[in-house]
Amino acid sequence: MENTEADCRAVLEQLYLYLDRELGASSVAEIDRHLDLCADCLRHIGFEREVLTIVGRKCRQSEVPAGLADQIRARLREIL
Repeated sequence: MENTEADCRAVLEQLYLYLDRELGASSVAEIDRHLDLCADCLRHIGFEREVLTIVGRKCRQSEVPAGLADQIRARLREIL
């Protein structure tokens, strides 16, 4: 995968699937190759990974309302 704007967009569209380990091995390998070449995407994914870690730590004992994760993902897609 070359490091182009279109490639970056494709990687970021799969960001949460990647972080949640919901992608197949070939997709993960393709994203990993892209991240080896693209500091911007690597930084973005690192930031999102850190956010997920903090949220997970802070909300570990809280019960999450049904549908909240989907609402957050939808809102983030609007922003990105």
